[in-house]
Amino acid sequence: MAEGRQLKNSRMGEKFTEPGNRLRETRRVLGFQTQEAFGEALGGFSLKQVSNAERGQNPIPVEMIRALVEKFDVNINWLLAGKGYMFIGPMPARSEQEGAIRQHELAEAAARPAATEPPPPRIIPKEDVEALKPAVRGEYVPILAATAAGPPSLEGDRDEPVGWADEFVHVPGAVPGCFALRVSGASMAPEYPSGCLVLVGGPISLGAAEVPAVAFLDEGRGDVGHTFKMVRAAHGRVTLRPLNEHYRAEDVPPKRLIKVLGVLARIG
Repeated sequence: MAEGRQLKNSRMGEKFTEPGNRLRETRRVLGFQTQEAFGEALGGFSLKQVSNAERGQNPIPVEMIRALVEKFDVNINWLLAGKGYMFIGPMPARSEQEGAIRQHELAEAAARPAATEPPPPRIIPKEDVEALKPAVRGEYVPILAATAAGPPSLEGDRDEPVGWADEFVHVPGAVPGCFALRVSGASMAPEYPSGCLVLVGGPISLGAAEVPAVAFLDEGRGDVGHTFKMVRAAHGRVTLRPLNEHYRAEDVPPKRLIKVLGVLARIG
């Protein structure tokens, strides 16, 4: 009987090993150096939960799978069964995984050296900023919202699609009028991993040279999408290129482009 139970447990471990290996590969491609940071980004999973899932000791939790799909565009068919590609494509392919899956190269991604993580930025609530002296208050810029590094994030207001600030981040020497956006998605990783902050300046004019920028796009029916990419304009089209090679570049007609705000730096 003991041998039977041991054989059964061994087979169960084999069943979960390959999805666990793909989960580990996903973590590395997304730029998370530690299992602990990965678990936090997925919604508060413990180091033990992530470790057990990656080693195939337990199946990947359903809530973890849901977070991978919703936050990082991970293809569930690839994760669980090795079918297709690691990431799903842009809208509308987000709901049609068979339509436009992004090409990827796992071997090269695994061989890429891990980026050194900068120290975390100092973030304080709005109430604390208001209590600071004016000279010090100018060193804090508002965190207005999240910007998609993946499919465009839809917003309804063409003039101020980034919302109101409840938090401020310390950026000494920041130009007046700048603000911060939190990156959401993996298409600009590892240079700009999901969850990091970027400092955004004023409107810029596009040319043939690529620049990191937040592009605001007309999505139709009064909706406005904004997405963080390397942006350039040439040959009558605007190209939005992700830095993560597992995502494809997208060409959009210039008439869809509402405005482009330059990204000055990563904060922290």
